[in-house]
Amino acid sequence: MTTVALREANNLCYFRSPYSVGFEPTRIFAGTQELLDAKAAALKCFASQRQLDMDVFRKLAEVAYRQHVHHRVVERFPPGLDCAELFRTAREIEFAIPPCTTGH
Repeated sequence: MTTVALREANNLCYFRSPYSVGFEPTRIFAGTQELLDAKAAALKCFASQRQLDMDVFRKLAEVAYRQHVHHRVVERFPPGLDCAELFRTAREIEFAIPPCTTGH
């Protein structure tokens, strides 16, 4: 279950935390080591995230998605995309035409 304060947001995704129970991702974002480095650096900016063991965090990004993606699909990942972030989409809204941006 997720509690969301910003209910007016179109798309709602959440990620696995150390406290997640029964987390089943519906979106897997495969990325590079450089993206993982940037995320690790960003996490260090938040006191609440300093409890994370970055070695464990990095290893999970490199292997956790493999329990959700068939190994034949993993074999076809483009070179260099060897880590992944797991998300669960709670809501995603797509528009057939771009939404009006005039404020009306």
